[in-house]
Amino acid sequence: MAHGEALALVMPFVLPELAKIRPHKVARLLSVFADDLNTGRTLSTQEACDLVLQKMDQWLEDIGLKLRFADYGIKEHDVSALTQSINFTRLTNAWER
Repeated sequence: MAHGEALALVMPFVLPELAKIRPHKVARLLSVFADDLNTGRTLSTQEACDLVLQKMDQWLEDIGLKLRFADYGIKEHDVSALTQSINFTRLTNAWER
């Protein structure tokens, strides 16, 4: 599996968690996933986060990414082992900037 494909596969799981602790950072991605958005008003941070998550899911579907780990031969016990190896503190701190 290509690195970018792997990142895209986990993004629907990681981004909502990051939105809980750094919503203003996730909201900034709105310009990437909804650059044509014209609501006529300014969205709240939470509204922008929700829209980013929705648009990202749609984009992943549009590009034809397989969204199930099993489609890549990844078993449930593999996911458990992978998540145990992630340093979430480092990941969270990276979004402080």
